[in-house]
Amino acid sequence: MNIALMSHDRKKELMVQFCIAYCGILSKHTICATNTTGKLVAEATGLPVSLFLSHAHGGSQQIGARIAYNEIDMVLFFSDPQSNDLDADLNYITRLCDQYNIPFATNVATAEMLIHGLDDAAAVGIRAVSSCGVLCAAVRAGRHRTCARSGRRPLFTLYGTDAGLQPGRHASVEPYLSAI
Repeated sequence: MNIALMSHDRKKELMVQFCIAYCGILSKHTICATNTTGKLVAEATGLPVSLFLSHAHGGSQQIGARIAYNEIDMVLFFSDPQSNDLDADLNYITRLCDQYNIPFATNVATAEMLIHGLDDAAAVGIRAVSSCGVLCAAVRAGRHRTCARSGRRPLFTLYGTDAGLQPGRHASVEPYLSAI
């Protein structure tokens, strides 16, 4: 998954501590971040982090564009509720995540739930299911970023023995989810 990291100035240290704590899980994914947050995380954890511009120079817009093009799968934006200086950026990213159905955390508790969900999903072999409620073999195989039938981005795809599932064919998600 492609995970974007962002944080208000007073939450940067918290983001660094979070990334140190979950470095093992984050190392299995592609991380990108706004400039200062990304540098701090990379220095503290040794994780490779793709850097965008700082928020003041358009980093939020760069991440927003990646969200709109289905290139970001999760956003962790640790916000300071007492700060008003980045409200426009926070609202912008929040709206995009809601519009494009991207998991989004603004605090440590929610971020931990998302990260544990990633780890648990990997443990049982879940990788992605289409948001239209069907499993697309082409999405499952990683050949497409969106479902060919619905045009929607995948939520997660199932790996394992998908009996009878062939590329380009869809199957109901319920049998797969009820088996988990």
